[in-house]
Amino acid sequence: MSLGFVVGESKPNVVTVQSSRALPIGEYVIIEVDEGKIVGLVETSFVTSAALSDVRNYDEAEESIELAELNKRDKSYTGKILILGFLEMLRKGKAILPAIPPLPGTRVIKATKADLGDIFAPEKNEWLKIGNLLRNQDIDSKINLNKIVSRHLGILAMTGMGKSNLVSLLASKIAALSGTVIIFDYHNDYADLDIPKINVIDAKINPRLLDAETLSEVLEIREGADIQQRILRKAFTPEVKESSSFWEALDQQVQHIGSDPERKEERHSADRVQDKIDDARNRFADILDPDMVYPVGLIKEGRLNILNVSEFSDKQANVALG
Repeated sequence: MSLGFVVGESKPNVVTVQSSRALPIGEYVIIEVDEGKIVGLVETSFVTSAALSDVRNYDEAEESIELAELNKRDKSYTGKILILGFLEMLRKGKAILPAIPPLPGTRVIKATKADLGDIFAPEKNEWLKIGNLLRNQDIDSKINLNKIVSRHLGILAMTGMGKSNLVSLLASKIAALSGTVIIFDYHNDYADLDIPKINVIDAKINPRLLDAETLSEVLEIREGADIQQRILRKAFTPEVKESSSFWEALDQQVQHIGSDPERKEERHSADRVQDKIDDARNRFADILDPDMVYPVGLIKEGRLNILNVSEFSDKQANVALG
């Protein structure tokens, strides 16, 4: 089905089309050139009226509407088409732009299901359906599951565009195939998902498993407080880590260091470290747990595991997930 023709200035990545009808944003088109078919996406769409282009008041607008209805050439439909690449190469998963822009006068036609099906919905086991094309509802939109799990995946969009929904959909599809998924939930977006095979884990930090430098960050000891950090490092002994009463043992060890008569200059800093320990025990009681098992043991295979870190500060989240 012919839609229109390329007009004006043409570039390898974008062209302007004069069409026979208004082009919906998001519609896929085919631009036919000598080298083959090029797939394009309607990025912007304009409708103008010659009779209504310079109207200054209501009465003039009403009269101009009547003139416009009598003149079938009054309306002009223009669209900006983003070029995605050659059709045959897109079917192979490669986006190759034309070296030479489509010439003005080149015909633009509507993309068919046969054109788009192999690109967006290959009939292969590793391709997972996540929806349908917005302007072509009869065409599935699929994603290659093997590519997702074998390398990093970035989902980028503006606020409110559905990033979390897409993550939820992908995760539920993978879990339905008995795959193991782990989501680090920073904003408590996923804990209430109504899907089977979900395993919600309220993340906690076991201070026994940390090194002294990381524990210092969790206790929020200032970066430049060298004496306090040194005291904590000396107090954080293997015996303290293995103690049945971790916090009490750590506090007593810090107190012991601060009471050394030969190092009176450390007494005040030791008191500050004790304050930090006491403060952390009260403020972060829900996320600091010396008796928590090794975190990996909480992950269940074949399920969607939601690791809720919404109660953590940025530093604490980095520690928990580091």
